Amino acid sequence: MDIKAYIESGILEQYVIGTLSPADHAAVEKNILLYPELASEVESIEIALETYAKHQGRKPKLTEDQLIQNLHKTHPVSSNQAKSSVSKSSSWPTYLLGILAVGLLGYIIFQNNRVSESRQLNQRLQFTLDSLRNQCTQTEFQNNILLQKLNLLNEAGSKFLKLPGTALSPQSFASVIIDSTGKKLFFDFAGLPKPPTGKQFQLWAIQDGKPVDMGVVSNDLIGSVNFSEKTFIDHAQAFAVTLEDEGGKASPTLEQLYVIGNVL
Repeated sequence: MDIKAYIESGILEQYVIGTLSPADHAAVEKNILLYPELASEVESIEIALETYAKHQGRKPKLTEDQLIQNLHKTHPVSSNQAKSSVSKSSSWPTYLLGILAVGLLGYIIFQNNRVSESRQLNQRLQFTLDSLRNQCTQTEFQNNILLQKLNLLNEAGSKFLKLPGTALSPQSFASVIIDSTGKKLFFDFAGLPKPPTGKQFQLWAIQDGKPVDMGVVSNDLIGSVNFSEKTFIDHAQAFAVTLEDEGGKASPTLEQLYVIGNVL
């Protein structure tokens, strides 16, 4: 397993915030047991999230000037002492400033690292959020398509017909909703594969035993759940899809017949 790629995928953040499916959640837990690096990363994410949530409530720390002022208040130097022991009195604050400078530098480095880690975590969480939004959008779109399909099927005189794949492509399929009352045809080409470059699927109706050209199928409709309305064909006996040269042909290439279904 590529541990770095696995971590950067954002799946550990989804695991921590609880947005994974049960199967994915179980898979991540198994990987955590197998790879200590993942367990360490999960712990870091949990700590970072907790720290980030508490960050706004912290009181600001004293600045360097305030620290120095407090030190001078705690260890005042009189003018007489300064005159009698200039070297000794001036070296003591310098020594303290050196300690403060080192401490302040360490603090700044520590905070910069924390900010960098928080920024990376935020980016990964944002990526996860965007992915979840995209999934929701796709799910909503598919639900709308299914609702549209259900509404069409509820129309009086409507029926659903599946066009199964042929021996050339048994895994392929298409479907059509025939609205005989409204004289409408709605095709779904979600089960067709993407055509090769220079090729395009073409739709046919079989009427009185002869193929009738119903136009080429837009590549945007291939492999996606969507309905495309086509010109109604009276008394169609079957519908079929063949793979043709881009732009279509006047007659179908039967050797490239992908799906066909009889109208019952």
